[in-house]
Formats: sequence, C-alpha cells, structure tokens
Amino acid sequence: MERTRHEVSGKGLVFEDPETDAGGRVVSLPERVRSELVVHLRDFVPDDSELLLFADERSGDVPRASKWKRIWDTARDNAGVPNLTFHDLRHLAGTLIALAGGTLKEIQARLGHSSPDAAMVYQHVAHGCDDVVASQIDRIIAGR
Repeated sequence: MERTRHEVSGKGLVFEDPETDAGGRVVSLPERVRSELVVHLRDFVPDDSELLLFADERSGDVPRASKWKRIWDTARDNAGVPNLTFHDLRHLAGTLIALAGGTLKEIQARLGHSSPDAAMVYQHVAHGCDDVVASQIDRIIAGR
C-alpha cells in the first residue's frame, strides 16, 4: 500500500500516506486469499496499475461510506453474521496470525503497527485454542 484513499468530512475523497512507517508494508497473502484476489482483479479491475482494488462501478472512485455500508451489510447478512463489523476482520486477522504461530513482532508487522501494544489489541483468545497449545507443548516435551 503506497497511499490510502478515504472519505474525509468536509474534504471528500482524499489520498493520504500511511499514519506511520509501519503502515506502508508488503505482506504475503495466504493462497486462498491470493486466488480470490486474482479472480477479483480479473473480473472487476481493468489492467491499469493506477486503479483501485475496490471501486464504485459507476464512478470508478472509492465508494462513499453509505455505499460501503450497503455492500458490507449485504455480505455480512448473507454470511449469517449480522453483528460483524468491517473492523472485526482486522481483529480476526490478528488472531489468525497468532494461531498460525506468528510472534508478536510478526503480528505487529503484518497489521502495520508501530508498537506491540497496538498489535495486542487485535489478538483474542480463540475457542479451543488452549487444547491445541497444550497438545503442542506435549509434542515439544516429547521431542517431536
């Protein structure tokens, strides 16, 4: 991400640099995400490096907040998670990185945080994870 573009009250849509140096980063995508992104790019984004990943189909610009809300609400409801917020996905990402074995520094880097405290906000206890941790400790003790 070189710049972010978002809606600012009184200014409309503006490009801005990431808030910190940590915000400008390159991350590896899981294959399942990468393959979906390839399909999205093929089907919805013309071959032009200046275009946005998600754009309003009419204007080609960043969808306004009201349009994003309608798109998100529809997707969320279709997925059967009516209380999920878009920002909850960031919390899910932090937790998945930890479950995948990412260290605090790796979580911090992937989420673009400049401090460990910020990264910790996005980690949560996953149901059943304590059993997995205990099993992994057994494997380590047994030398496997």
